[in-house]
Amino acid sequence: MLYAETNELWKENGSDKKGYSIFYSPPVFNPDIMIVGYNPGGGENSFDESNASIVPKEHDYFPPNGNYPLARNMRKIFEFAGMTEKLRGSVKFNLIFFRSRNKKEITKNKNLIDFCKNETNKIIINLKPKLILAEGIDTYKELLGITKGYNEKDQVFTDKNDKTIHISSTGKTEGGAIKIIGIIHPSGGYGISDDMLTEIGKNIKAELNN
Repeated sequence: MLYAETNELWKENGSDKKGYSIFYSPPVFNPDIMIVGYNPGGGENSFDESNASIVPKEHDYFPPNGNYPLARNMRKIFEFAGMTEKLRGSVKFNLIFFRSRNKKEITKNKNLIDFCKNETNKIIINLKPKLILAEGIDTYKELLGITKGYNEKDQVFTDKNDKTIHISSTGKTEGGAIKIIGIIHPSGGYGISDDMLTEIGKNIKAELNN
């Protein structure tokens, strides 16, 4: 249903050639970790309408697909923490399903944004993850608003240059209490080191085990 509705909305809004993408892993119930990015990267060459309608059987962050910077750094985070299988068993999708050249471009279309935020909330409620990991601090803040239940008494972790690399909060949604963590975007676009990835991994592991 979600795939059909997304495709229909895409066509109603002009069938942008950059297209859309929803899940990047099998959408399993009760995962330990749900990973939420902001919106899909890539452009026209990344989109194939027939493939976009198929639910993945494997996690996109692992070979043969996971050779792009975001996937490599996410694997490092979990490898450094000794939690590779947690990543492999995670559910990954994006807050906004539709591709854009930048965040400003996609936020111009309120119709698309409202649809995706509503569906994101449904996914969280229905799949019931133990922990949500937001890729990017801005994505984290968006998720706080979407779930309408997280308190904002954030626990903030910074690096030696006082850059926020990890932020967390806990609260209640319609589906119950879920912990949410935001991390500096792992693509490396804002500057990221193996030391930072290691620290993020340790923090995720500690939060998951609490």
